[in-house]
Amino acid sequence: MSFVRRIIRSLLQQQGYALVKHHDLFTTRSNKLFHHHGISLVLDVGANTGQYATGIRRRGYSGKIISFEPLTEAYQIVPKGSPRPLFGGSPDRLG
Repeated sequence: MSFVRRIIRSLLQQQGYALVKHHDLFTTRSNKLFHHHGISLVLDVGANTGQYATGIRRRGYSGKIISFEPLTEAYQIVPKGSPRPLFGGSPDRLG
């Protein structure tokens, strides 16, 4: 972490704030909600290349993920982006 970033982080913490990446905060909150409500299956509609699935996996979600991505080019990349084998995918169009 850079010197400037450490100073900014320290100043913010003194005022009761935390400096976090927005994406990290979103997936961390999602995982807390999944755990709290006992969610064991996530339907990732419009999965693109699996960014959301990868994010929640990296933050501890261990349930099943079924991803739907209508674009063949993106769908072919989705399974490669999954850090764990509990990942289903489909090149289907929903709607």
